[in-house]
Amino acid sequence: MAEGENEFTVDMDAFRGSLSEELRSETIIKEAKDMGSIAQMLVDTKKTQGQRVEEFISTVPSNGDQNALDVVHGKLGWPGLEGKYEVTRPEETPGLSYSEEMEGKFLAVAKELRLNGPQVNKLIAMQNEFNKEQLATNLKEAEETSAILKTDWGTDFDKNKTEVKALLEKYGDEGLVKLFNETELGNSASFTKFVHAIGKGLIEMPSPGAPSKDAITIAKDDAMAKISSNRSDPKFNEIYNDPKNSGYADKQQEMQNLFDIVHGTEVIS
Repeated sequence: MAEGENEFTVDMDAFRGSLSEELRSETIIKEAKDMGSIAQMLVDTKKTQGQRVEEFISTVPSNGDQNALDVVHGKLGWPGLEGKYEVTRPEETPGLSYSEEMEGKFLAVAKELRLNGPQVNKLIAMQNEFNKEQLATNLKEAEETSAILKTDWGTDFDKNKTEVKALLEKYGDEGLVKLFNETELGNSASFTKFVHAIGKGLIEMPSPGAPSKDAITIAKDDAMAKISSNRSDPKFNEIYNDPKNSGYADKQQEMQNLFDIVHGTEVIS
């Protein structure tokens, strides 16, 4: 065998036929006469890429010149302090709101950090995934909280829930009210029961004629919903309609207060 000859040969047509159509369409594959030429083109490509990287690195200023650095950042996709990012906003997710105000604040910081477009969109997508995971966790915890409170409070669940909501709306901050409304009972059974216990000394259902000026009153719609709930509750009605039951007076008073909120009239037993 002569020096420089290959020890084996490859049928190039058969080789190309074994590849996918996408690979066969590549110039390096179409123009190759033998496997040696493919190897040479790969080596040349690697050398060329290495030279380009070295050339780019050589353009990066080492003296801290910010203007020169900004030119480099611009080549990497930074739009400049006066430019705009092409933002890809995440798809709408039920239960999540996208804040354009927060987006604007983030993009301002991104410009100062010289982030490029792909980096910005990657961070936005990552934050959205975090928000979705947090929402799922909150909803799961809210379901668990509701189940615990329904067991602990029994037939008083709706009434106690309404009282907690009224308490938070009067004394809580915006964050607490938002959490309660978005997750029904927040995400902690212990905290919700604590709020209700503390509120017992503050909450008053208005009685006819003389409601306290500091009393927390429930909304008319909530009162109507509670009346409907009580009327469809067999256990409530068993006590409500039995004067001999120890809880009779309390149930009568509860309905009296609810009807007063809705109609300003007394309950007719």
